[in-house]
Amino acid sequence: MRRSFQLVLVGLLCVALGAAGIFLAWRAVNDGRDVWVAARPLAQGQVIQQADVRSAHVVVGANVAVWPVDEPVVGQVALDDIDGGALLTPANIGHPAPTSALARVGVVVDVGRAPIASLHVGDAITLMGPDGAAVAGVMASEPELLPDSARHSFDVDVAWADALRLAAWVGLGQVVVVTP
Repeated sequence: MRRSFQLVLVGLLCVALGAAGIFLAWRAVNDGRDVWVAARPLAQGQVIQQADVRSAHVVVGANVAVWPVDEPVVGQVALDDIDGGALLTPANIGHPAPTSALARVGVVVDVGRAPIASLHVGDAITLMGPDGAAVAGVMASEPELLPDSARHSFDVDVAWADALRLAAWVGLGQVVVVTP
């Protein structure tokens, strides 16, 4: 029995094409991306915290918009109601919309009067004054150590009604930051 060299080449070509097809099919099913997923339901307008999201490895098509884990999501705002377990996309989360209901106040605190390591943009915080009164705020900038190495500086968004009181506390050097 004599084998034709051409038939052997055709057979090898068919095997190679079949293996390439199997590889491409396997890759389409198993080649995923790490993306952000809502760990619990998010309400429209809610500032996203680390506990609100988790990463997941998913397989999505090339034209599906997702929020990859290499892009920070904490501090973004839910633009719509988002169900728990839903993929986060650029269409359903974004930057906080500027609003005239908030005032941005520069805060300077002595070292030890704020948990600096746990303060991040978008975090909800409480600022306490000398009389024990509290002002609710949202971190608007990352804390920076001032050149004197004795104080930290950062910006906070607060309600206009609380802005003057907070500014007075900062001016007196009598503000303490509390986080949940």
